[in-house]
Amino acid sequence: IQFVLGALANGAWPHNEVKFLHLGWRHEGPLQDRDRRVSSHLQYHCKVQGKDGSKLGPCDEAYNPRLLENLWNMAFGRQIDPASGDDMGAYDFSQLLVSRDAVMLRPPAYWRYLAHAVSAKSSYELLPGTRFISRKVDLTTNHKHNKGVCIWFEHIWHLLFD
Repeated sequence: IQFVLGALANGAWPHNEVKFLHLGWRHEGPLQDRDRRVSSHLQYHCKVQGKDGSKLGPCDEAYNPRLLENLWNMAFGRQIDPASGDDMGAYDFSQLLVSRDAVMLRPPAYWRYLAHAVSAKSSYELLPGTRFISRKVDLTTNHKHNKGVCIWFEHIWHLLFD
């Protein structure tokens, strides 16, 4: 990370050209050969169902597909549709470098709305199988803390700034 920040600071890497940079060192699955991009986080952890591939269906134990659908709708204002290409990279950790220009691509009201929506109790009360008592219980079954929002949202950041 010191080399990346150093290159930006000394001009070796023009900071005005870098709008978003994911700094996490780990990703899931192999790189996709053609683009040298990380694999799909969604397909790594969930099955896509339906004749047209438009429904998320069972996911690994800690991954709640209804939670992802809820988060996606909050972030992008529509339902996730894997059949039309909705996906997310398997970048791990929410360590990123974001330029002011990238943040300003969306109005301040959007960021206020999203911050409130992903932390509001009412956003999660309707998820099937949950009773939402606090942010530490109910959304993930195998953890002593609520990891549900984290395990999906950390893979959405790059889509918000793209």
